Amino acid sequence: GELMAGFYEGLASGLPMDESLRRTQVRLIHSAKERGGGLGHPWYWAGFKLMGDGRLPLTVMPLARVPLTNARQ
Repeated sequence: GELMAGFYEGLASGLPMDESLRRTQVRLIHSAKERGGGLGHPWYWAGFKLMGDGRLPLTVMPLARVPLTNARQ
């Protein structure tokens, strides 16, 4: 959903993992306040945790370049 999409968009733009997750969570909170509910409540995203050093940047390949294995032909 929105959390993972925002998280990976942040990574693709060069943000470290911890900052990308934080910004996405804050964006969800603010958008929920504007819309009157929704995914802004921590119930929906508090279970997502980073493992390891979240300050490190992560290289994300565009989806079009990811080789598909076991693809049906």
